[in-house]
Amino acid sequence: MTTLYRPDPSTLRSGDLVWPKADDQIVCYLTGDDYDALWRQQRDAYVATVRANPAATQQERELALLVEGWSYAEFVTFPPERAAFVAAMDRPWVGHVGVVEVRDGVPWVIDATPHRSIGGIAGASGVADQTWADWVGDDGHLKSHVWHGRLLGLDPVQAAKLPQTAKAQMGKPYQFFNFNLDDTAGFYCSKLVWYAAWRALGLSLDGGAPQRRFWVSPLQLMRSSGVHLLYTPPGREYGP
Repeated sequence: MTTLYRPDPSTLRSGDLVWPKADDQIVCYLTGDDYDALWRQQRDAYVATVRANPAATQQERELALLVEGWSYAEFVTFPPERAAFVAAMDRPWVGHVGVVEVRDGVPWVIDATPHRSIGGIAGASGVADQTWADWVGDDGHLKSHVWHGRLLGLDPVQAAKLPQTAKAQMGKPYQFFNFNLDDTAGFYCSKLVWYAAWRALGLSLDGGAPQRRFWVSPLQLMRSSGVHLLYTPPGREYGP
């Protein structure tokens, strides 16, 4: 039986960040037709929109060309043997990240994901929250170790603004192809965290501007100079 390494929930504070990943997991969410269908739908719509837009930028056209053949698994996969290829294509590994809010002593996690389920029973999609117990017990996290980080230089009042801002987006859909990090039409996981820090505190966790040509990844947030890792699963010091 594999030992799962996770932070003590009593150490979690509002505004903290958590990153889950299993050792044998190269796809951060459960695989299946529902995920592939959502990816294909949003991918094809994005590609069609870019190609039909005479004002589309060269970067948008390059991205549309790059992703039009990707499957959902390729979007969320980072095979180590392809590290050089990934670096060359400026394609950061996706992974997953959520933000913590402690309510009456109970930690909750707010995140954006295409699917939640516990014991095979489907939960909310998009931006939603779960108690810590339900989050680590979600079918997608049953084998996951969890990294725990905290933004530097924030007092409790400032830190609490992160989950408050993220929580205001609950009910928004999960969107892959939304590269304006300041846009609230839809979110993917790391966009939600980046947006919360940007809107609540004026902080760009990776140093970039809101408008992007590519996704901001959870690993970029983990390696941010503004984030201090409080708990790293033993033997996994390089991030998920």
